[in-house]
Amino acid sequence: MNNIKDYLLHYENDEKCSDAYIYHFCELYSSIFATLDVITAKLRIKSGNTNTEDHATLERSLKIYKTLRDSADLNYTPKVHALLNHAPKQMQMFNGIGDLLKDDVENCIK
Repeated sequence: MNNIKDYLLHYENDEKCSDAYIYHFCELYSSIFATLDVITAKLRIKSGNTNTEDHATLERSLKIYKTLRDSADLNYTPKVHALLNHAPKQMQMFNGIGDLLKDDVENCIK
């Protein structure tokens, strides 16, 4: 994101956004990406291998993601709904769902 921010700040155009706007949104998207990294890392833990701290970290990260997503005015897609509303419950039910995700299941079929 730093490279993108630098590029945007130095881009010459009459309709360019303000520097404050560029800083704000680059920071916002950087936070979104970092939060999604934590969420996906927790969701990729295989069945039977999570602990209470993993569940708590996932819940905190999902709350942060909701706030960030709303700040960025991002769409609420079916995949986002599944991520926010169903994945944490499934992770808790199975103590991990990393081996039940689409890519892992598809690899077992091949």
